[in-house]
Amino acid sequence: MSWKTTLGLVIVAALLGGYYYWYEVKGGEQRKAAEEAAQRLFQLKRDAIETVTLKRQKETIKLAKDPAEGWMLVEPVRAKADQRTVDEVLDGLVEGKRDKVIAEQASDLADFGLTEPSLVVEATVKEAASPTVLQIGARTPTFSGYYAREGEQSKVLMIPTTLQTKFDKTVFNLRDKTVLSLDQNQVKRVEIQHGEQVIAVESQGEQGWQMVAPLQAKADKTKVTDLISAINGAKVKEFIEETPQDLGKYGLNPPKWRLTFLIGDDRAEKSLLIGEEDTAKGGLNAKRGATDNVFLLETKLSEKLPKEASDWRDRKLLAFEREKVDKVEIFAGDAATEVACVEHCGQIPDDRWQLKRPLEAKADAIKVRTLLRNLEELKVKTFITEAADDLAPYGLDQPSAQVRVWLRETPEPITVLVGRNDADKDGYYVKVPEKPAVYLIETRDRNDIVKQPRDLRDLKLLAFKARDVRKIEIKHPDREVVIEGDGETWSQIKPERAKLDGYKVRSLLWKLEDLEFKEEWPATAVAPEAHGLDSPAATLTLWVQDGKKVDALKLGKPVEGKEWIYAQLESNPMLYAVDAKVLGDLPKGTGDI
Repeated sequence: MSWKTTLGLVIVAALLGGYYYWYEVKGGEQRKAAEEAAQRLFQLKRDAIETVTLKRQKETIKLAKDPAEGWMLVEPVRAKADQRTVDEVLDGLVEGKRDKVIAEQASDLADFGLTEPSLVVEATVKEAASPTVLQIGARTPTFSGYYAREGEQSKVLMIPTTLQTKFDKTVFNLRDKTVLSLDQNQVKRVEIQHGEQVIAVESQGEQGWQMVAPLQAKADKTKVTDLISAINGAKVKEFIEETPQDLGKYGLNPPKWRLTFLIGDDRAEKSLLIGEEDTAKGGLNAKRGATDNVFLLETKLSEKLPKEASDWRDRKLLAFEREKVDKVEIFAGDAATEVACVEHCGQIPDDRWQLKRPLEAKADAIKVRTLLRNLEELKVKTFITEAADDLAPYGLDQPSAQVRVWLRETPEPITVLVGRNDADKDGYYVKVPEKPAVYLIETRDRNDIVKQPRDLRDLKLLAFKARDVRKIEIKHPDREVVIEGDGETWSQIKPERAKLDGYKVRSLLWKLEDLEFKEEWPATAVAPEAHGLDSPAATLTLWVQDGKKVDALKLGKPVEGKEWIYAQLESNPMLYAVDAKVLGDLPKGTGDI
């Protein structure tokens, strides 16, 4: 094939490709767009629409676009419009399509419900001589759409039900139902007046909120922000009266509640007045301070309102971060308990804790973290008095307990003093030394912070992780069981070789890992014939990776009057009492595990 022939074929292919692209692809897109445009009822631009009127036989609703306010209702009431609902109406005017033409020249419009249309939609457009009109008549017999006509044309169309729905709006649908628009970050002050009482809080930025009336106190940030969010998100349930002559019948003269919000650096005021509940309609009568109309709010909004100052006070008693705690001291009666961080302090879950008083022993890190969480989250049940002249009635002149929390690089501890129990109020009186106020905390909260050494001590007998064990040896008086594995798969070596259920072996190890002692005694406190550890009922030995021995645990006779047995570690001469069930958990031969 010559180069001329090849060049000719290339040119032909290029021409065919160009034809396909410009006619089939680009031309196809244009033809599709033209077909869709032809199906549209009106050729309107959204930005050009200036007014929309919806007419029914006994009602006219008119919307107008205001340069400053956006879309407004101007008939039958002047009010800000709901932008999302207006957008739906505008979508219908701009994008609305007919399904099909029913009749080119309808002889009797009454057959289609168009002599007295159910709804007439009019839109005035910038620089247009006359309005765009759509009359909507009856629903089709198959309920697949509605009959309609453009202006006064005799051509009858069918429009889809979805389009009729876009236009079929009530005044309530089209009206903006926002109660108050509040930007959480811009609210600087909130005042709640309820009767003669005024509760006021001021924003402290990142520090939260400070109560400034009726007293100076830290406010509950969550409750304040919850109210602001609730008001910002609240919607009018029903518009009751536009220009009421008697606000008293709604409980609004004076209002039951007056909510005032100061906004921004210029502290612009927005207010909401709330009156009596309308039980028949299930709502609260309300009005904005700046407008006359009365409307109905959902009754659940009242749940966010503080009934008294204590409702909005921060009930957190102690302010600290548990990650910064170095040690805790607990004094109860004549007893003193001290627990201190000794390793990886503040690095949960790697932190390690040690009991320092009344004995030196390993502390359970999880129990200590729980204590710290209980202290950090300790909350006031009741604010008793802001300034106690006499602490004796509360048992705080000679506290029954005292808890000190020491933070790293802080010279003085954070302290809470615990007074007497008040059975009638189900709580304990407490105070912090630097404040004259007295508070009441729940009895259970007191018990969660006043701990004994045993409550914080690591009571586990064997220090190992089940996943690390590679060999288990159990010696009974008349037999020996040896199990070996890699952590997942396990085999019995003695008394005979057998493959074991890996899950059951791991379950045994988990139980042994969590085995705790109930009591402890010096080795000389119990006679050998009583504890039976010279001839133990069983001896358990564990090894981890690299053949390292964990420890050996001897199990002896039952403790008199208890469901416990005596136990002793090879590494420690102390005697311990453990749950007798551990003997039943240990395999004695093939088939036990």
